Amino acid sequence: MHRHAAPHLQWAIEVVWNTGSRPGPKELFALRWSEHVDFDRGVVRMMGKRDLYREVPMSDAFRARLLTMRAQAKTDHVIEYEGRPITQLRRSVKNAARRAGLTYSVCIYDVRQLFATVLLSRGADLAAVSRILEHTSTKMTADQYNHLLSGEKKRAVEMVPTIGQKEGVQVRRLRFVE
Repeated sequence: MHRHAAPHLQWAIEVVWNTGSRPGPKELFALRWSEHVDFDRGVVRMMGKRDLYREVPMSDAFRARLLTMRAQAKTDHVIEYEGRPITQLRRSVKNAARRAGLTYSVCIYDVRQLFATVLLSRGADLAAVSRILEHTSTKMTADQYNHLLSGEKKRAVEMVPTIGQKEGVQVRRLRFVE
């Protein structure tokens, strides 16, 4: 769908994809270059649902993209269309989905969920993903993405070395407490 989207929607998708921001008036559409994008520290600051700021680190590639887009921006809004701030993307998403030939309903929030899904499926720390998404707890993140985490159980136990194995952790003495 990204390649079938209008340029302003492509950019909005990229921002959500790289920050996990909620696509709405408090986060994505509220982002300002002067207030929320800190190139020196390499973070994007977002006001979340609970009126608290959170900082999401920029990858090097996303930082470069932000610098390019900042140079092209006509306003202080990170997400804009023809020099005006954007307040919704429903119509643009619907048009892009139609052009892409998608027969099911999609919304920009799906990008946020895909962001979390990809991070967790690639082994990102649950607590870090939870903080990036501004979930109230890691339990909330785990519950929402449990289908991914349950698949990681096997991979996790395979990381435990065999007792007495020369490489990895060696257990010298066990003390059992009754």
